[in-house]
Amino acid sequence: MSDAPPAYLALDLWMAIGLDSREFDGFYERNGWADTWSILLDAVRRTYGLQECGEEQDGEVCVLLAPHIGPHWSASDVGSTEPLPQPGDPHERE
Repeated sequence: MSDAPPAYLALDLWMAIGLDSREFDGFYERNGWADTWSILLDAVRRTYGLQECGEEQDGEVCVLLAPHIGPHWSASDVGSTEPLPQPGDPHERE
């Protein structure tokens, strides 16, 4: 048995925030467990109104969600990820 968390945990959260289940497999394959889970949790946090810290340090703005504990990190510190697809039917967006 694998020690990796089952993908259906991420899929359940994916659907709970209104994303189309047909788009999950490709996103998960491209991003893996850790990034997919992190991106989904970020979407949930933002749903509850959390916003980026915005504190400037060394000429860049902190992208961590406020309030946070510890140092300020900019986009160049944390990198970037693939954005989530827009909620709804992907065929309706074409």
